[in-house]
Amino acid sequence: MPHKILIAPASGEKAVQHLKNTVEKLWTIEELRKIRPDLPDELVKKLKQQQFAIWGIMYGKRAEKTWNALEKGDIVLFYSKGKIIYWGFIIGKMHDEELAEKLWGRSNGRTWEYIFFIGNVKRINIPFSEFVKRFLDYSERFIPVGHTLVKKEKIKAEFDNIIKFLKER
Repeated sequence: MPHKILIAPASGEKAVQHLKNTVEKLWTIEELRKIRPDLPDELVKKLKQQQFAIWGIMYGKRAEKTWNALEKGDIVLFYSKGKIIYWGFIIGKMHDEELAEKLWGRSNGRTWEYIFFIGNVKRINIPFSEFVKRFLDYSERFIPVGHTLVKKEKIKAEFDNIIKFLKER
């Protein structure tokens, strides 16, 4: 059962390209091993039986705190240009600057090294304001700036209802 919701913004030019390369295009463990042969065994076990998306948060104190709080089963919503366009569940994570650079390159000397893997990824098209109004205790005009980990007290619905809503889209 999920515990948290992570809103992952992907509206800028680089983020949209990253979305195409590592979320829209789902990965297998075999494909990932081609660019990172020495993956930890624990991670391989988590990723082996399915296709998955890969996303990362750029290095920084806030990023590390957000990434550390992520747990298996948490919901990830990909926000782009006013809509939620993909969603899925966290299935694993790893801190790996080398892999991030291979996947996404660098920006101003930094990369998106706080990596997480998302399973059961689905493409959807939900106005973000509709989702916020229905499920989150935020202003309808709320726009995520950076990766936003929604605090439990800001979620105004049961996770089962949120998941049902997302699956119906």
